[in-house]
Amino acid sequence: MNWMEEFISQCLEGIPDGKYRTRTEKELQDHLLSLRHDLEEAGCPTEEARALAVERMGDPAELARNYIREWRRRSLGLRALAGAEILLVGLCIAVMSVLYATNTRNFGKQYPAHWGIVATLAAALLLCAFLFRGWTLARLSCQVLAVIQGPPIFFWVVLQSAFEFTGVMMLPWWLGSSIHTLLLLWALGNYSLLTRFQQEDDFLIQARRST
Repeated sequence: MNWMEEFISQCLEGIPDGKYRTRTEKELQDHLLSLRHDLEEAGCPTEEARALAVERMGDPAELARNYIREWRRRSLGLRALAGAEILLVGLCIAVMSVLYATNTRNFGKQYPAHWGIVATLAAALLLCAFLFRGWTLARLSCQVLAVIQGPPIFFWVVLQSAFEFTGVMMLPWWLGSSIHTLLLLWALGNYSLLTRFQQEDDFLIQARRST
């Protein structure tokens, strides 16, 4: 471990891996290197310049408290935004999938409601995840939503045949495929984000247990 790593590790103790930690590590390294360079330019020997640079950065325990507060503030804001997004998308999917499940018999399909029923269940998982802050439930819902976009995209793009999105109207192929592709990308992107939240929570729980 070099002269910076131990100090930086102490400053960032309790902060999970991620963009905030990576960016803060880089900022601390830059500050330490800049301080050491200025001290060496002033005539300090290398070892003394390193020690003084670390000392002038301040108490690592106090810096750690400040960084944790900042990380929590940023994380809570992102989580609140993700929760609001999950609620909104969950409600929209619930409405559309219920319409699909209750109206596709008008098109004479033998098993017309399956896609709508599965989408309704996925939307219900999203809404439960919002109410109970369950990242596992939300991740499962995102997986389900990603998988069930396959048949509509296949019908629209590959077979170039109609796939009823809501059951109450027929959409142009480009609009139907675009909607399902956006839902697929949304599901995959949010699965990645929610996995990060889960990993951060696991890290914090483990950190509390070890203290």
